[in-house]
Amino acid sequence: MRRQERHGGDGCENECTLAKCGDGKIGTNEECEPPALGVCSSRCTFALQRLFVTFDKYAGVQGGLAGADLLCRTLGRTKYTRKREFVAWLSGDAPLETAAMRIGSTENAYLLPSENVVALNTADLLDGSLLKPIDETEQGTQAKPDTSNCSMAGVWTGTKSDGTSTAGATCGGWAEQRVMGTVGNFTATDGGWTNEGTCGKCGSETQRFYCIEKVVP
Repeated sequence: MRRQERHGGDGCENECTLAKCGDGKIGTNEECEPPALGVCSSRCTFALQRLFVTFDKYAGVQGGLAGADLLCRTLGRTKYTRKREFVAWLSGDAPLETAAMRIGSTENAYLLPSENVVALNTADLLDGSLLKPIDETEQGTQAKPDTSNCSMAGVWTGTKSDGTSTAGATCGGWAEQRVMGTVGNFTATDGGWTNEGTCGKCGSETQRFYCIEKVVP
């Protein structure tokens, strides 16, 4: 008889067979098992996208896009399975660094932590009008407007409502202190949600970030 062991925390189940998506069991970091009435993706997550605004405020200088993405990925994992990969809704100055390109495109709806729908799909997210403001944090709480910095309930974006870059207003690619960055308003549902104005002193002024789940094949 083969010895059966269960090793805590390493995903090993039943004679040390690693759990995997599609094995009929909802394992660690999985939300569902396909086909699950057509609502479960091939990655064993529900077929929808998540998004939130950060609870805390941060300087615009994050060591570049990668630093801001790391922040969103870390915060996202406090609320959701690590199979959901979050990036910051930010654009850089380079042609391939637009926020729209960084999140990818999907027909899935975008939902807040409360399950309220912000947009029906990516095209809807980028059409200049949201169904709901992105005003819920990774903690599931509603963000409180604070206009002490740059006179708006601000979110660093560097991005127009169609997901393209406001080139020259991206805090120097989110890496330079004495420049300006485009800021959105997390209480807005028109194009101002991502492009309300500009804020200077990227290294000292603090704003929030939007964290949006990117499309993973």
